[in-house]
Amino acid sequence: MTTNPPITAVDLILSQFTAARPALRAQDVALQTTARQLSDAALDAIVELAALTEPTDEASAEAALRQAIAADPCHVQAFSQLTSLLCRQGRHEDALDMIDQAVGWCSDIASLYHFAGCVHESAGRLPQAITAFEQALDLNPALAESHYRLGALCEQLGEPRASAAHFRVYQRLVDENRSNQRLS
Repeated sequence: MTTNPPITAVDLILSQFTAARPALRAQDVALQTTARQLSDAALDAIVELAALTEPTDEASAEAALRQAIAADPCHVQAFSQLTSLLCRQGRHEDALDMIDQAVGWCSDIASLYHFAGCVHESAGRLPQAITAFEQALDLNPALAESHYRLGALCEQLGEPRASAAHFRVYQRLVDENRSNQRLS
């Protein structure tokens, strides 16, 4: 028994388009390919949004993230998610303790300082957040997100020149990343 894939709105539009024009030209095929890619990207975005908004058992999530970190003490994504989870719960000191432990284990310390900056920012400790983001950038000047966060913090503190400088670097890094993705 074979099962047919679900019919999407794009499939219906494309089927009407092809029914009206039985002989496909190269341009028509290119348009169909573009429509399919756009619909796939939209579906991927919807799946990511659903994962973000899906209610989760935070205790189980925390246990799983701690287990992932125990298995790989330098699992940067697990640290990111765990510190975010702890910050949402208002457990800023626990998040900072996790980062302090990780600094001794991991070679990607720049990302850990970035996470520390995020924790301090979440706790309202802006001077400490700025210091942590600057430490991250001292170790890795290509951390675009740290430049963005510093730009936003400088803007909040009424430092427009510093803010603009960080936003310019952020934009340059993002543009370089897009350019590199197109080349590969």
